[in-house]
Amino acid sequence: MFLVFTYNLKEGKEKELKEWLKKTGERYWESIPEIKSAKSYLRQFGIGQRPTFQTWLEISNFASLEFLDRWRTDLKRRKIMKEFFSLITDFNTSILGEVK
Repeated sequence: MFLVFTYNLKEGKEKELKEWLKKTGERYWESIPEIKSAKSYLRQFGIGQRPTFQTWLEISNFASLEFLDRWRTDLKRRKIMKEFFSLITDFNTSILGEVK
């Protein structure tokens, strides 16, 4: 099961966003016990529609999504996400599962 963020970058923020994702975002998301892995992807060669970025958070199981409720009151999470949102626009989330 994956929690997927889709988003575009704010103009002039590509280098800063890529650096933030590698150094801060992915490390933070992977520090949450319910998240098995965090990977971010960028559309390549201008092929495809917007959004240009996706971040896939692998969740250990669907029941563990209750950790999202704790994010609202977690001060560290709020600071991290404030930094993230200062670099992006057009943010959406979805939950995806493997086709079996």
